[in-house]
Amino acid sequence: MRFQVRTVTGLTKVRHRNEVGVTLASLSLSAKRVLFLALCQIDSKEMLNDEILEVDADLFSKTTTLDKYAAYAALKEGAKVLASTTLVLNRDDLKNLSNELGIATSKNKMPDRLDLNLTEFCAYYDHLAIVRIKFTNTAKRYFSKLIGSENRYTTQV
Repeated sequence: MRFQVRTVTGLTKVRHRNEVGVTLASLSLSAKRVLFLALCQIDSKEMLNDEILEVDADLFSKTTTLDKYAAYAALKEGAKVLASTTLVLNRDDLKNLSNELGIATSKNKMPDRLDLNLTEFCAYYDHLAIVRIKFTNTAKRYFSKLIGSENRYTTQV
């Protein structure tokens, strides 16, 4: 089951707070674009489940004002970077996800930082010019908490 792509245009705004800032700072522009185009498909009122998110070259081209050929290359590069990206969690994030991660929450036993794999896979289909992304379970919980009721990450269409 895949998400239906919401109406995304060049005017779509993606807002986030510092919770994902460290991770975003390490990404290339192409990878950020692929990540945001995937995340903007998520309904902020529902928990992110096992769906595979899809970003195609047409959508990428329309929202980034790149021509099709540049969009193919950027999409492929963005998927490659996302496949090896880790989500950097600080102590506050770890407190929120401590049960899912099985990490003790006492002051002396909690790490100051944790690098968590972001995706289970990022598949690029050359003949279709599509990237399919599946986030890890912990990353899904993290994004669902950011996108959910606390509204620390939003998309505005």
